[in-house]
Amino acid sequence: MRVRDARLRYTGAWLLPAIGLLFSTVAYAGAGVWTSGGPYGGEIRALAINPASPGTVYAGTYEGGVFKSTDSGGTWAAASTGLTNPDIRAVVINPVIPTTLYAGTYGGGVFKSIDSGGTWAVTGLTNLNVKALAINPATPGTLYAGTNGDGVFKSTNAGATWAAANTELPGRPSVGALTINSASPDTLYAGANGGKVFKSTDSGGTWAAVNAGLPYVPPHLLVHALALDPTGVTTLYFGLSYRSVWQSTPQRASPPAIRVSSR
Repeated sequence: MRVRDARLRYTGAWLLPAIGLLFSTVAYAGAGVWTSGGPYGGEIRALAINPASPGTVYAGTYEGGVFKSTDSGGTWAAASTGLTNPDIRAVVINPVIPTTLYAGTYGGGVFKSIDSGGTWAVTGLTNLNVKALAINPATPGTLYAGTNGDGVFKSTNAGATWAAANTELPGRPSVGALTINSASPDTLYAGANGGKVFKSTDSGGTWAAVNAGLPYVPPHLLVHALALDPTGVTTLYFGLSYRSVWQSTPQRASPPAIRVSSR
C-alpha cells in the first residue's frame, strides 16, 4: 500500500540512505535476509511493536501520518484519523494498555490514541517539534518528550498536561532520543545535539552529562538513537548523525568510558 499523502522532496543525495531503509522495513529472522514489507512511498521515521501482540506494528512516516499492520508487516493500512500533523517522528505504546499509544510530531506536539490507532487527539506541546518519546514501563502514565531546541518535557497524567524537565540540562538542547532503564525506571537517558548524552536518576528532575571519552562533535549533529542492553542495563549504545554507533560500559570508581563500537 502506498502512502498517499507523503510529499517527498527527492532533491539531494542525502535522501538515498532513507530510501534504502524504506525498502527494508521488516526483518524476517533465520536466514539473515531483509525483505521489503512496505508501506511504500514515504520516509519511515518511527516504528513501534505491540508488546501483547507482536504481529501488530505501527509505522510513523514523514508527512504521511501513521500506518498500521496486523500481520507482521505483510500489509499496511492508514491509521491517521485525527492526526492534524502528519509528520511523525516518534511512536510509543503503553506496555500495560497496548491500545493506548502516542505519536510525536514535528511542529504539532504529541498526539494520543486510545483505540489502537483508530483515532487520534492532540495532548499538548502543540507548538513544539517533538523528536523522541519514552514511556515509564512501571507507571505508564509518565511520559517524556524530547524536542528540537526546547529540551525535555514530562507528563505524569498520560499526556493530559506537560511540564519542562530541563534542570541542569544546559541550554535546553535538541533531544533526538530518549530511553529508560527498565530495571530502574527512575533512570533515563537523553541523546542531544553535539553528540551529547545526559542521564537522570530522578525521573527527569535533574540531569548530568555522561560524555567521558567522547570526541568533539559539531553542535548540529544529533544523537538519533539510544538503546540499553536489556540483559544488564549497564551498557548503553547510541547512534550519531554521521553513521557511527557508540557504546558506553561502566568502570569501577570512574565515569562511563565510551568507545566506538562500529562505524
